[in-house]
Amino acid sequence: DALVPVTPTGCSCRAQPIPCFSPGRRASASRGSFRRARRALVAAFDLQIPLDEQYRTWGWHDAPLDFLQNFDLSLTSGDPPERVLLLPPAHLARYPLTPRTRQRLRRGQIRLVEVPWIEPPGISPSVAQRNLENHFGNREYIRLHAMNLDYDVVVYLDTDMRIVGDLNPIFEDGEEVFLSTGSEVAPLDGGFFAVKPSGPLFRAMLDVLRTVHYDRDTGWNRMGHGYSLAIGTAEGNYPAGPQGFLYHFFYMPDPAVDLALKRNGIMVRPKSAQ
Repeated sequence: DALVPVTPTGCSCRAQPIPCFSPGRRASASRGSFRRARRALVAAFDLQIPLDEQYRTWGWHDAPLDFLQNFDLSLTSGDPPERVLLLPPAHLARYPLTPRTRQRLRRGQIRLVEVPWIEPPGISPSVAQRNLENHFGNREYIRLHAMNLDYDVVVYLDTDMRIVGDLNPIFEDGEEVFLSTGSEVAPLDGGFFAVKPSGPLFRAMLDVLRTVHYDRDTGWNRMGHGYSLAIGTAEGNYPAGPQGFLYHFFYMPDPAVDLALKRNGIMVRPKSAQ
């Protein structure tokens, strides 16, 4: 579709501001009332710091384990989602879960899913080089495993996010559209997305991460950095992490992304919205 210039909103596509998407516009009947959707609210933690202690980056953060309280689904209507925590295997965990923490997670009815890697195997050297200046290096990419889970739809949230309303519209729309939100200083906030997971999509993303070129000036495959409200098309916050990569993959018209999708059996690019 042609992009129509609009007043900057914080939402964008192809590095141009667009009107923001309103969740809930897609009727749940579109997937058929006879089918119960398997839903998951997903977080990820790399266990390079303790899950049950405060930590510091640019400031102090609550213990990630507080997501047990923050991920309150009492206001969420529709098919009840599971709460899932993605974790690395024991040999990659600097601070493995303690028995007490495992017990708290079990009492909180959290499904623990062990994933095989923290940093994507074979990640592009140019991406890895830029992430040397990131607090988390390449470890934030552990959240990509949410794309490979066996659910009809997942909503990913960082552990420091707090749910204050009904996520049902997000889950319903996420079955059909990759949903994200922009931020002041990044084209996409990597702490939230909704998506219909699939193995082919996951593998296509890894293919692109292995071959893509990142540059401070020209961005991803020389197509720029996307658009954010405060800094426009300049390099944003954590630009070579998931915030930059997910924007490039879902919102920029890169032929390399289309080729990776087709190699993995996806002939039509997934729809996306902010």
